[in-house]
Amino acid sequence: MFYAIWVLGVLLAIMLSVVINISIEKTGRFDEHDND
Repeated sequence: MFYAIWVLGVLLAIMLSVVINISIEKTGRFDEHDND
């Protein structure tokens, strides 16, 4: 049971990092490749 909780925690951390990266890209802080 502890292993399942650990796997869920890892998946949650990965999803959080992806969501944070998407939100940072939407705000345009790291828009170095799309400068017009």
